[in-house]
Amino acid sequence: MGKSILTSSYNEIGVEFSRLFKEEHIDPEDIMSWSFQVMTDYLCDVDSMAKYEEIGIELLPNRPPSFVLPPNVFQLKDVYESLSSSASHVKFNMQGKKVILHKSFPNDIVYINYIGIRVDEDGYPLINDTHFQACLWFCIHNHFMADFISGKMDGQRWGWIVDKMSTIMQATQSSFRSWTTEDYFRMEVVFGNMLTKIGQFTISHKKFE
Repeated sequence: MGKSILTSSYNEIGVEFSRLFKEEHIDPEDIMSWSFQVMTDYLCDVDSMAKYEEIGIELLPNRPPSFVLPPNVFQLKDVYESLSSSASHVKFNMQGKKVILHKSFPNDIVYINYIGIRVDEDGYPLINDTHFQACLWFCIHNHFMADFISGKMDGQRWGWIVDKMSTIMQATQSSFRSWTTEDYFRMEVVFGNMLTKIGQFTISHKKFE
């Protein structure tokens, strides 16, 4: 795996945002959500990933059966009914962050395996040092988007923010290496019983065997 240092938490982005924009308030939950989003949807850096296994997910109360993915998912690998049976895998379709299952069953929980962004022991995103500026400017962009849409921010300043974010994002992406088969097998494995939540997403620890 890579040798990049991980920062202590996403809260450092909030500290830097407040330093740059002293009159503005940014919601810490927005920072956490946007940090997950930029790392899973835009950066996709192999050195920030881990393998997550046996993560319990409660189904949504609707038909067909479905669930919403945890915010740190980069690539969903498996969905299955039972931890004790390798034959219990379930076929699925993706609709954004929502997963639609191809069968019904009596339990209200499924388990998933996936590749995702590393988190700390409290389930909060760990921001790789080389990702910090990209995460910061993605948060700045998203925070001020409402001001531009409402007319509180002029087009020139908004254009500067967009250009700044795009430049930093491209520079960050260009520094990453390609995935290899060895990367996958060397990844740290995080099991569902090691965490209670990921971001604001609660992991289910019910068991139906």
